[in-house]
Amino acid sequence: MNIGVLVLAFLTVTGTVTYLYTSSNAAQKEEQMFRNWMKDQTKQYTTETEYQQRLANFRGNLRRNEQLSRQHPQATFGLNKFSDMSHQEFKDSWLMKPFQVNNTCIWPYHRIAKVDRTVGIPTTFDWRTKGAVSPVKNQQSCGSCWTFSTAENIEGQWFLSGHTLVSLSEQWIVDCSHGCLQSEPDLCNGGCGGGLPWLAYEDIVKNGGLTDEAHDPYVGEQTSCPSGDPSVAKISNWTALDDNPTDIITFMVKQGPLSITLNADLLFSYSGGVITGDPSTCPNDQSDHAVLLVGYDNTQSPPLWIVKNSWGADWGEQGYFRIESDNGLCGINSCVTSALP
Repeated sequence: MNIGVLVLAFLTVTGTVTYLYTSSNAAQKEEQMFRNWMKDQTKQYTTETEYQQRLANFRGNLRRNEQLSRQHPQATFGLNKFSDMSHQEFKDSWLMKPFQVNNTCIWPYHRIAKVDRTVGIPTTFDWRTKGAVSPVKNQQSCGSCWTFSTAENIEGQWFLSGHTLVSLSEQWIVDCSHGCLQSEPDLCNGGCGGGLPWLAYEDIVKNGGLTDEAHDPYVGEQTSCPSGDPSVAKISNWTALDDNPTDIITFMVKQGPLSITLNADLLFSYSGGVITGDPSTCPNDQSDHAVLLVGYDNTQSPPLWIVKNSWGADWGEQGYFRIESDNGLCGINSCVTSALP
């Protein structure tokens, strides 16, 4: 046997011994990368079994990142705070229960916004530079992204109505918004289990408004619905947009940041750059994550959206990501809504 080669033997069900040859140098390098990552992330594991499982997840994510980098060359995929998790574990703890776009996102369009397509729009725009976007937040391991997308949309609406920008309470939405979809009664808002921003808008209208973080801070889990919290920001209604990028841009420039949903498959290990590519690499028929559309850049090729996430400023591009806007990649244009002041 050559030095530098690790031989693993497996006994098959037929009694035959099968040998798997793996470069020990490569394996040692990956494990050292894992140990360095553990130090950077201040991670510790209580058992050898857990350590080996996390190491296996880490190695699998390295392979997946290589594949994604080939499929989406304008973006980078690398190590982040999720790198010791399996993809399914990540979905179970950080994303919403997936919903079918065609069945779920058509219903709001009975109130689709009428957009004046004769209005000129700038080639680039970013609401962060206008003071309409609060700092990046962290939903933690709770599928409450829909509450952040909702609250941050209303933050922008409240600001553009002439008020001071205030961080609104996602926790109130987690605890108090339990509306169900008319066309699918089994699809209801459910705290860390996921929900739909437009159902949350309706509950907030019924409540008379949404309180702020100071009165009801986020705790990363569902608790009891409070009573007596002041309604800091009020909305009158909500609207939806079709999936035409020009309509979305035109409405956003006038009305503020928008709530959107997407298939978050490519965000797991996203590090930066622009997510582009064939839509088949990120199906657009299912959504499992809600985020906030804050800007766009049509001078780039392809044109792109600028999107605020809710996984902390230590993820992606300081908590943001950029994604191609003209081909519906990951369903990014399918479920676009906004509260109305």
